[in-house]
Amino acid sequence: MQDFVVLIMDTGKTVIHMAFYILLPIMVVMMALMRFLERNHVLYYTARFLSPLLFWFGLPGIGAFAMLQISLISFAAPLSTLAMVDQDKVIENKRIAATLAMVFTMSQANSIFPLLVVGLNLWVTLATSIGGGLLAAAATYYFFTRGEPHKKQDKLSSEKPFQEGERPGNMQALLKGGQEGVEMSLRSIPMWMLAMLVVNLLK
Repeated sequence: MQDFVVLIMDTGKTVIHMAFYILLPIMVVMMALMRFLERNHVLYYTARFLSPLLFWFGLPGIGAFAMLQISLISFAAPLSTLAMVDQDKVIENKRIAATLAMVFTMSQANSIFPLLVVGLNLWVTLATSIGGGLLAAAATYYFFTRGEPHKKQDKLSSEKPFQEGERPGNMQALLKGGQEGVEMSLRSIPMWMLAMLVVNLLK
């Protein structure tokens, strides 16, 4: 019993460190940035520009942000984009699933860049990562979720990742994004704790 309590304590220390010193700073900054870009319609124009290409792979236009974030920042960065996609009522669930599949498939920046010092080819890794991500997204959209209902409003011309009637100031947008980042980080602690505990028990 004492060993089990010690295991719980060690797991708790690990999860708290990951949540507060890794996930929390990334989520606060990235959510604040995403809200700022949304407020200034940068997401909208980026989505409209990239939609013709990504649309046929089953991805929304702002899925490109998730692609860049996981490739250039870290594994946690795409969570902010996934949160934005989930809040857009026009984007259908199939595209959300395809975006998630792309993120799960692609190589993570925090794994790629440390390996460059031992000879990893960056451009080949990024090319295969992006190709694999697009392939996973297409397979998810066209095959694994083919039974999901299709929204009539889900089309190139209707994707608009910002709210027409709500345009807060830049500071308000940054604060709102930061608060959402904190909330998402804190909500992840119980699941991380249970998952890490199970992993440590299986060891």
